[in-house]
Amino acid sequence: MYALSAIREERTVFCRPAWRCRYSGFIFSRYLIIMNDSDGTFQKVTPSDRAMYGPRKVLVCGYRPEEQQDFLSLLEQAQLPDLPVVFLTEDQLDLSLGKLLALADRSGEGGAPAGRRAVVLSGITQKELHVLISAYRDRRLPQQLWATLTPTSERWPVSRLLDELAAERAAFQRMKDDRRP
Repeated sequence: MYALSAIREERTVFCRPAWRCRYSGFIFSRYLIIMNDSDGTFQKVTPSDRAMYGPRKVLVCGYRPEEQQDFLSLLEQAQLPDLPVVFLTEDQLDLSLGKLLALADRSGEGGAPAGRRAVVLSGITQKELHVLISAYRDRRLPQQLWATLTPTSERWPVSRLLDELAAERAAFQRMKDDRRP
């Protein structure tokens, strides 16, 4: 995994040859893309105990109530049962990520799904990131958007973040399709 922590808003950088990323903290396939705001350098995300930006919490979007329980079970499998979780509800789509991640643990649990299927990770260690994504893949769960909180995205409404992530995923898919013979 490669990381860059916090891209300046609306700036385009090349994350991999010919891959353009405007959002900081986007996770695509095996790549975690985060940029360091202070110097714009890339760094490899290793399974270390170094915590990423933000409060220790997960924002889960677009999950039906039964899928919410599956996600909580996934956290247990990944040995992260105490990781606080917020489930996005329809009336919260215009709230900033910072405000959503300040909500109480299990806020929104059992509510109707809101937004695209996505998980926004905040304040977890790089090792926990690796473990969680591996556990998700091992369960062969439906494809979803992944992101990490950054100082820039913290101020964004979650609806904007989800739109940006979906646009990035579509761009990556088009590039992947264009490379096929």
